[in-house]
Amino acid sequence: MAKVVKTLLGRWNDYKYRFLPWIAFNMKNRSVRAVPHASLDKLLPDATVEKSLLVFCTALERSQTIENFSASSAKPFAQEIQTEHEAQLCEACEIKRTNLLAEHEIEHLRLQHRNVASYDTIVAHCGCILPYHLNTDARTPLDVMHSVLGFTIERAPSRIAGGGTGVVVTRGVVPKGCVLALYPGTVYAVHEPILIQSLGNQFIFRCLDGILIDGNDRGISKMIYKSCSQRERIGPYMTSDMTWFSDDRVNPMAVGQYINNHTKDCAANVDYQEFDVPLSFPLNLRKYLPNVFYSTEHQYAGEDYESRRWLRTVVLVSVREIQEGEELLSSYFTTVVQ
Repeated sequence: MAKVVKTLLGRWNDYKYRFLPWIAFNMKNRSVRAVPHASLDKLLPDATVEKSLLVFCTALERSQTIENFSASSAKPFAQEIQTEHEAQLCEACEIKRTNLLAEHEIEHLRLQHRNVASYDTIVAHCGCILPYHLNTDARTPLDVMHSVLGFTIERAPSRIAGGGTGVVVTRGVVPKGCVLALYPGTVYAVHEPILIQSLGNQFIFRCLDGILIDGNDRGISKMIYKSCSQRERIGPYMTSDMTWFSDDRVNPMAVGQYINNHTKDCAANVDYQEFDVPLSFPLNLRKYLPNVFYSTEHQYAGEDYESRRWLRTVVLVSVREIQEGEELLSSYFTTVVQ
């Protein structure tokens, strides 16, 4: 009997944070992050988030490209001979330097050729948004992260009592206002079924517009994500990260679901920010984005590639400088004044 009660209590502890009466009753005992309007719930402009993801994913792709060649045949990525469409892209970038990602001509080139310019070209035209440049000796994703961002984050035992697994800064210092993690998982629209997946699942994130992201890396949630990712595959191109639920992640940012809630003694040092990945994000870099839609409903407004819809993701942004060895803590409760 005691074992049954213990099991039920464990299930309740996992579920209660999504039970609205319990949340309302305990709100007075919680530290709540409040924003006056949904439009103000952004620490960084969307353009800055997009550029940060673009540069980091390009660095991961560059590192993977270098690793695939032998030491004798490898050469710096920036010195590769440009193809005709890359030259066109660079020319368009030169004309539209101040607005790389928003201009129709550049977006059209990316979508048409389904490729991306060199790492150095992307960094130059995105501006100085990252503190470091990729070291060609960086081979592992964590090495790339440290080389480009100046820090690394990894899952580790939480220092909070009963916190289980958390996320810790293992190398370097995280500057204020930096995109440092992603919340991975299957993305569900408001009307789509998620009851079975939600049972005993403490990794479901609710966006302001009601969209849900299931960040569970086990069981049925994992199977659904893998199935949806394979469904969205376009020829040789994976359009989502298939490694975030393993220990061998290609994108070390994809650990956002393990960031614990802050406590009264330890204030939050990161905040969630919803971000819709636009059509202009290169196809060959989407394999580093750890999110996929559950359904194909409204997947296409037409039959061509350019009509593919945006992708919802959630990034975590540092609200202060975070030192090496510190655990990342967020606020699970955000209220919006309507």
